[in-house]
Amino acid sequence: MKDKDIFENGLLNYRIKRRSLPTALFFLTSAIALDKVGLTYQDVKTIPNSADSLKAFLNGEIDAWITSDLHLAEVQKNHKVKVLLYSSELFSNRSLYFTHRSFAEQHPDALSAFIKALERVDRWIATHFSEAVELLSKEINNGIDAKGWEQSLRNRPWGLVPPSGEFIAEQQYAADVFYRFGLLPNSINVSEALLADPLSVFEANLALAGR
Repeated sequence: MKDKDIFENGLLNYRIKRRSLPTALFFLTSAIALDKVGLTYQDVKTIPNSADSLKAFLNGEIDAWITSDLHLAEVQKNHKVKVLLYSSELFSNRSLYFTHRSFAEQHPDALSAFIKALERVDRWIATHFSEAVELLSKEINNGIDAKGWEQSLRNRPWGLVPPSGEFIAEQQYAADVFYRFGLLPNSINVSEALLADPLSVFEANLALAGR
């Protein structure tokens, strides 16, 4: 986002555009950011992403821009922009893995094997940034160079951990905001999505948590 005054004076009637973010993450970031300053989607105009998003933002046609770490790093190479806030200031923004409850309850061994494989991948990336950067920059054709990938990887927390009470409370707050903003048709209880004993199929890698 370009100008800190937008948040200090309120986002009323400002135009916000997202860039290269999953729709759910865009809604999560924008909804919580607005809620923190007492605004809703009725107070701003959100604009769908297009190929000309960056150009429009730099030309002042868009007042605020929501993007990923990867694309922000690319923009900052050639342009001076002011970051109003990072999503990590609003929520923990960890990657989440979901499965059907029936599968988790009926196939705990398969689920545990999958989680352990994910854990090994996380552990490898956290201790082999250079190799991971080289692999990702070659295999994923998104216009991001190795330097951009490295910055993004080093800013991420690595390691798999089971959902904590604090994390569930954070997710519940997001769900409540979505409901109040009209993004969910009904209120939901996030804790109902948890297994009774998630640790039974989860090998937590606590040593890497938060890195």
